[in-house]
Amino acid sequence: MVRRVRSLLDRSRSGASSPYTNKSVIHMNRQTVDVRLKNGRVHHQGLVFEIDGVAVETAGSVGLDHSLAITAQIPIRKEWVENDRILSRMANRKVSVPIRGYASRPQLDGSVVADLARQIGQSATQGFIEDKLGDKLKDLLGSDR
Repeated sequence: MVRRVRSLLDRSRSGASSPYTNKSVIHMNRQTVDVRLKNGRVHHQGLVFEIDGVAVETAGSVGLDHSLAITAQIPIRKEWVENDRILSRMANRKVSVPIRGYASRPQLDGSVVADLARQIGQSATQGFIEDKLGDKLKDLLGSDR
């Protein structure tokens, strides 16, 4: 899950495939998470664990039939995007990843890739506009002096 988000950011920078192909390390600290059983589903909010050192927070439910309806929040880490002027604007934002399917076969929602690509495009557009406006303001202010 974290590798998918990170690899999308890497491909958008270089056009190459991601080198992140090893198995992930998952770590979970002892924590208290509120859960409740309602309509055949165990609901939770605020379960936090680390995947390869990245804190992931989840909320959602698992059905008594083992079906999943969970959303994971993955932060875009600064070091993933700091070398790209456009993508660096996305540092510290969180990507929501819906997880469906069953506990034995979880499925990540493919629309996340499209949504992240849209966010990258918006960030690029915003950055371009801000840069151009900044240049024009500098020109206007510089010509009065």
